[in-house]
Order: sequence, then structure tokens, then C-alpha cells
Amino acid sequence: MINNMTDVVLEFAKLVTVRRVVQTIVNHKPANNEVPVTISATIVPAKPEDLQGVDVKFGVQYWKAHTVDVVAHGDILEYKGKDHKAVSVSDYSDNGFFKTIFEEIK
Repeated sequence: MINNMTDVVLEFAKLVTVRRVVQTIVNHKPANNEVPVTISATIVPAKPEDLQGVDVKFGVQYWKAHTVDVVAHGDILEYKGKDHKAVSVSDYSDNGFFKTIFEEIK
């Protein structure tokens, strides 16, 4: 069993901003709004084994993030001057973290 890794993730984490799409009702119709959320994350380039099960696109950059905060599919990460979309989220919350793969938006 893996120990709770929350402290390890937070030790190396930095604050980053993700934009979360939140659906609201405006004039009796659904409307999507992006809400900026600040989270703590460690971000490293994704390795080939991290991309298994992801529809990989040629010429696109992928990042792996470990967070203690929930990240949802479709959340947008602003990192290194570019936007990246969450395409894979793994829930390891029993061990104190989440693993997310972000794909560069071109």
C-alpha cells in the first residue's frame, strides 16, 4: 500500500491556475463560464508510459501534473505561456493526490 503522498506533492508543488468551465443558467438557457482556480501542482513533461490510453497527437506537448486538488477533464492549465487541456485524470485520492495529463491546445 502506498502511504499518503499529500506532503510529498506539496513539498515540490507550485501554484498554477486552471480555468474550470462552470455551467450556469442565463435567461432559462445553459451558459458556460470559465472560472480561474488556483491549485498546487508538480508539473513535469509526460513520459511515453504516461500517455497510454491517451489519443496522442503529433507535434503537441504533454505535461503530467500531480495535485492534491481535484482537476476535472476539460480543465485548462495555463503553463509556460500556453494553454493545456486536461485529457486524462487519475484519482489516487486514497493516497493523497490526483494525476492529470494535460495536452497543449493549438
